[in-house]
Amino acid sequence: MNTTAPTVFATPYRTADAGWMRERDALLAERTAQSRDLPRDFPALYGRRWGRLGAGIVMTLGAVALALAGLVQLLSEAVFRGEWQPPYSAVLLATLGMSVVVWIAGRLLAPRVLPRAVRRRFVATEDARTDVERLSRQTPARDAADLVDDLERRSLAWPLVGLSLVLPLTLHLAVACLFSIPLKSFDVWIAFSLVLTVPAHVTLAAFAAQLASDVSASEGFQPPTRSVGRAALRAWGFTVLVSLVPGVLVLGIPPLLVAATGGVVIPVMFAAARGVLLTERRRLVLTRDAS
Repeated sequence: MNTTAPTVFATPYRTADAGWMRERDALLAERTAQSRDLPRDFPALYGRRWGRLGAGIVMTLGAVALALAGLVQLLSEAVFRGEWQPPYSAVLLATLGMSVVVWIAGRLLAPRVLPRAVRRRFVATEDARTDVERLSRQTPARDAADLVDDLERRSLAWPLVGLSLVLPLTLHLAVACLFSIPLKSFDVWIAFSLVLTVPAHVTLAAFAAQLASDVSASEGFQPPTRSVGRAALRAWGFTVLVSLVPGVLVLGIPPLLVAATGGVVIPVMFAAARGVLLTERRRLVLTRDAS
């Protein structure tokens, strides 16, 4: 009786597959180690953009809260004949404070999240050979640059929209504090503004979002198709024009205030957005090329 154990032959495809798996695992380990040592500019830009994005969302939500408070006040006066006035100034101050907190938190926390976000892009599938081919081309620096680049338009649009909605009232609040006007009296001014200038604020926010799309769509370090100065003038003109609709009811005072405030705020805000974009693009491209 033959008791010799049968010979086990390793089939070629299994041997090759094991080789691809070993190479894939080695590449995954290498890429994981590289993701922990990203160039500093990638986390810094990631934090800046998330900070701006978060602050812009908070400002936008704060503006929505102010508008809702105004609707509640109108409903209270029309239906219940009450004289309740929401704490508009408190909502505005809370919005500004929270936006600063979120901006700081984004700048501090997002850079720590970036390496983990990069590592999540390095995944193993059932096809080890395809994994090796993909991982050979894929690098942590390139993926980090892509993650930062994906935030560009949103990190411009949200703060521009948020500032368009709350910055004019913030400037008015600063003037009120300068002249020692009580916050309760300023609440009346905010209520007045909500009734007469909401269409103008929304119009400016729409033009600000369009500017973010235009400058983000531009190539490299080239200026956007429509110049920022022309875009700012167009936004200012339409914002003032829209403010005329309710403004004529009170001797044209709101359009004059919108024209004066917008004439300062809009060009500065639009030019700053373009400057931030070009500066961050240069840093991103230089860091990506050097990696």
